[in-house]
Amino acid sequence: MSTPADIVRDLRELVDALTALLRTSTMREIPNIARDLGVTDQLVQLVDRAKSLFDQVCAGAEPLQRMAIGADALVAMAGPVPPLVNGLADVTEGIANWVQTLPPDRAAELQPAEANQAVRTITQSFRSVSDALDQGLEFAEGVVELMAPEQWTGLVTSLKAFTQAIVDLKAPPPAADAAAPTS
Repeated sequence: MSTPADIVRDLRELVDALTALLRTSTMREIPNIARDLGVTDQLVQLVDRAKSLFDQVCAGAEPLQRMAIGADALVAMAGPVPPLVNGLADVTEGIANWVQTLPPDRAAELQPAEANQAVRTITQSFRSVSDALDQGLEFAEGVVELMAPEQWTGLVTSLKAFTQAIVDLKAPPPAADAAAPTS
């Protein structure tokens, strides 16, 4: 079964293959053929329409690329938060343990039983938040994996190269006979 990353990658490979085809010497003869057939204006119109179409495709793909990269960055930045919250829970438990070890004369003013219960409640809250953040982060990582940010970057670059290869079809290649010296 193909994943979205596979599909985007395969699409990029297809666009790259089409770009390579457009850049072959055979395809670069299209302007000369159009000139010989008297259809240069139609070729220019066709190229301009194709460029416009692929400019629109690129314009549609770029926001998807930015969204995928942004989501990936957000997941990367959020990754340390659950361990941080869990660390806060560890600190509060450490405080509770420290209060338990105080000599009875010093602990009396802190009311260890009440303090211990308050700390346990806080610790439980931290652990619950950490668990929820972990679950949310796992979901976000799955979404990012589906969005395939690394593949979108390549696709947008390939689409731009393809569009340029189309535009290059308008320029007639240098004619071999025009460059040859005449005697």
